[in-house]
Amino acid sequence: MDERAEMSEAMEQDGTTAAETKDQGDEWNYKRHVMTKFASMPDAHHSCETFAADCPQMQMLCGTFTSDKWSFQPLTVVLHGRSGVGKSAWARRILLHWACGKIYPGMFPYVFFLDARDIPSRKKSSLEELISREWPDSPVPMKKIMSQPERLLFVVDGFDDLDIALEDADMNICADWAEKHPRSVLMCSLLKKVLLPESSLIVTVKDMGMEKLKSMLISPHYLFIKGISIERRIQLFLEHIQNEDQKIRVLRAVLDNHVLIDRCQVSVMRWLICQALELQMASGKSLPPTCQILTGLYTTFVVHQLTPREVSERCLSPEEKVVLKGLCRMAAEGVWTMKFVFYSNDLGVHGLTEPELSTSKLRRIILLQDGLEERCFTFLHLSLQEFCAALYYILEGLETEWDPHALCVENVKSLKEIKKISFNIHLLQMKCFLFGLMNKEVVKALEDMLGCPVALVVRRVLLHWVSLLGQRANATSPLDFLDSFYCHFETQDEEFVCLALTSFREVRLTMNRPMDLMVTSFCLQHCQRLQKIRMEVREIFPEDETKVWPILPQGMETKPLVTEWWENLCSVLSTHPSLQQLDFSGSIMNEGALRTLCIKLRQPTCKIQKLM
Repeated sequence: MDERAEMSEAMEQDGTTAAETKDQGDEWNYKRHVMTKFASMPDAHHSCETFAADCPQMQMLCGTFTSDKWSFQPLTVVLHGRSGVGKSAWARRILLHWACGKIYPGMFPYVFFLDARDIPSRKKSSLEELISREWPDSPVPMKKIMSQPERLLFVVDGFDDLDIALEDADMNICADWAEKHPRSVLMCSLLKKVLLPESSLIVTVKDMGMEKLKSMLISPHYLFIKGISIERRIQLFLEHIQNEDQKIRVLRAVLDNHVLIDRCQVSVMRWLICQALELQMASGKSLPPTCQILTGLYTTFVVHQLTPREVSERCLSPEEKVVLKGLCRMAAEGVWTMKFVFYSNDLGVHGLTEPELSTSKLRRIILLQDGLEERCFTFLHLSLQEFCAALYYILEGLETEWDPHALCVENVKSLKEIKKISFNIHLLQMKCFLFGLMNKEVVKALEDMLGCPVALVVRRVLLHWVSLLGQRANATSPLDFLDSFYCHFETQDEEFVCLALTSFREVRLTMNRPMDLMVTSFCLQHCQRLQKIRMEVREIFPEDETKVWPILPQGMETKPLVTEWWENLCSVLSTHPSLQQLDFSGSIMNEGALRTLCIKLRQPTCKIQKLM
């Protein structure tokens, strides 16, 4: 449907006559501008109906600003979810479908899109100026726009990318849309309903930024963005694999690893993972049943980008190492402070320049975002920034006996401080990558790239953190134990894991995913002094094993590994040399899983004295 037909349809849906349209020319001109701007976006080919079918939350979003049965009518809606599931795509499509009259017909004459990456917080502006930037021509009918603030909708995309300090949120606010303030103040004032309190807001945010956002909002409504279905992920994933013979191997590897299949919700991550898998197979390496460790895939990808095979030099030059270290230092600071967009002054702080980051070797790791008010850089994906952040601590250890204080682990002395680190969700993946960088194959790949030995001085810091968890078993949550086990699994280093888990006498675990079984088996067999286990197994064993996996392409049906992993875990429990007490209270098992457990625990090798 062309633009004119879309506009005609929109006017009919909005109940607008030709005479009224002439009077409301400003509104329709703006809608035409929005359609032209957002129809050119790469994800604009999805129709409203198709998008609603893929993501049922869109249907819910359409009625979000109407009163519910308790007469509650929210003015702020938060779209949250993990990085890369499509929150920004939602934000853009909201503008496009509004302009076409497909959502909010007659409710909002004006909807304005505020891209956080295009709002450098230190610059001063008025809300009037921010709106004027979105207007197609001049003069902007500002008085008309502001005459009915209750009929305005602002879509704020990427709250995480707004450099807003909590003290700014509490102290500096403004109520006048014509006054100039730092843009961080404007955004705080809009979110806290001090500026245009009658207006409506849609805000997108990563899950890790939720706590900070919650402190600013008044009676918001939350919508969790799940992303595309597993079936659709499989279909899209297979499109990236060129070699037909490798499809079954790669697909099986990904499907049994929920960490990878979760990441395949994001198009750029599907591409990255497929690139890494194909590179691993092309090098002649055997592909483990579950691709084993995420760190290995990221290392393969990054090493290939920085030292591609077709280039004669197989290691970085001294100048390139300096740039890589500066990039990784910037990534690390960003992870700690939850900063994901970097401007020219950020580059300077870390000794970087724009031309250095725009080279062919780095352009698939960090991207230049052009066409905005101020040029900026973002990493290809948040997880790639987290990997580079972890890599910084390895690179730092090449030159000096660095102070581990920056890692915020060795100086942790109290349980309260441990929990503060454990529950900082934005640090968990970087911490897991740190463990993965202890893997011997990963270290070898890094040494080849850097052209020198890699001294793992961070190793003792990680060992100290794990030992504190083991010493505080009664006060450590099951989630902390499982996170720790996933970190150790990333190393695939039995010597390291045995040393790290030597202090563990008791563990408490809650397992909800099949891969939890394999990770737990790997770690428990290296807890040589373990005496007590409290294990709650939930929602892992399906009643019908033929429905464990979603529908696969014809000829690719294959049996899941959950049964094999459960048998392995039961074997570890029944042969553990020091385990005396096993508590499965609250677990949910099917008949087959319970039968397997009983058979294994009857073996003469079983040392367990008390079973609950």
